[in-house]
Amino acid sequence: MSLHTDWTDAKKDSKAKFKTALKAQRDALEKKIKDGDAKARAKVLDQNLADLGMGQGDDLDKYFRFREDFGPNLDKLEKADAGAGAARKKLEAIKHVDEVIADPALSKVMTAVAKRMQFEEFWGFITVGWKADPVKAYAMFIAPNAPLLINIDDAQLDPLRQLAGNPAQLKAQGPALLKRCRDAAVGFSNGDVIKKFKASPEAAAVVNLGKDTTAIKKAVTDTIASYRQQIKGYESKWKNIQPDFRRPLLDALDSIEAKVADL
Repeated sequence: MSLHTDWTDAKKDSKAKFKTALKAQRDALEKKIKDGDAKARAKVLDQNLADLGMGQGDDLDKYFRFREDFGPNLDKLEKADAGAGAARKKLEAIKHVDEVIADPALSKVMTAVAKRMQFEEFWGFITVGWKADPVKAYAMFIAPNAPLLINIDDAQLDPLRQLAGNPAQLKAQGPALLKRCRDAAVGFSNGDVIKKFKASPEAAAVVNLGKDTTAIKKAVTDTIASYRQQIKGYESKWKNIQPDFRRPLLDALDSIEAKVADL
């Protein structure tokens, strides 16, 4: 059930209770009014109901002005939250760097995250470096003083380093050895890299996780305050009238306000 429906149902309940309460008040007052002819008694009845703040008929809409864009704003807010929920699930489902690589949008974002969080040597190697010309890949990622030296055990690097002076053998054996290095790098760093990626603002932005709902939330909470003020404005006149037709509205506003705060 949506927040909009919660509010609509509360209004229906309140309006039904108001009609019942108004009839009960009218019946009680009519029993007390015994003097004068029918017109005189009707006039006194109308005045008594007016004094109770119930002189505008049995339609509660004539007493409250619930005209702000409340329902549509609740719909917008829940839609945004549902989108964020789907985005959260999408991020939570990612377990492996190869899933990120397979998604062009996520891969692009990971490149930015890797640079900012200083694991660009890992990302560069597992995306394109390991597939590059072995001689170039060696110079960039494997050599002892490589500019983007990957962080894996020397046991994985040594077979390539032993071929450093033999370009022909490096080209011949390099692809398989680089693949082994990639597997080692992924095995060593995958969990940490995925964790950092999921927590990054860049990832949140690309899946629309952080859609700004500040303005809609303020519109909703401002309307709740306005509606609550209207309803409580009748406190002195209606507090003892039964059934309490104000309670469904106030309860719904309290519930909606609490749920909106958690969105």
